[in-house]
Amino acid sequence: MAELCDERAKKLAVDYDRQPCGRRHGIKLEKLSYNIAQFSMDVIFDDCVIDLDETCMVQGGVIPILVDFAGVYLARMNTQSEYITPLARLEEDYRDKIIFGKDRRIIARASIHSIEGRKIRVNVAIENEKGESKGKASLLFVERRKNF
Repeated sequence: MAELCDERAKKLAVDYDRQPCGRRHGIKLEKLSYNIAQFSMDVIFDDCVIDLDETCMVQGGVIPILVDFAGVYLARMNTQSEYITPLARLEEDYRDKIIFGKDRRIIARASIHSIEGRKIRVNVAIENEKGESKGKASLLFVERRKNF
């Protein structure tokens, strides 16, 4: 059961539960408040690529999906919009491979960096289930105008 701070978080959790991409990748909403959003996913073989040395690691394009969900829902907590907040920029920095069999779960923990007018900057820490850092991301969201 997700840790949800208020009615807005509960409403967004219901919205998240109907997102097909999140279901397809088994992404779980764990915590949602105005300051933090935490999403996780199990490391599964079908999300991996096999390196020449036979290392089975999570394909790099899978991680941004998890990071994006954490960032989007944190940004949505901090707007009045009922619509998904558009991502304007995503920058990622990976520190370590996520290895199938060694890492069991990937966790994306998003926090607000700043809110300036319609711009929301979010930082995301990427960790495994042991709390070991695997990378970080920075996201910029620009809230929609009402008649956009």
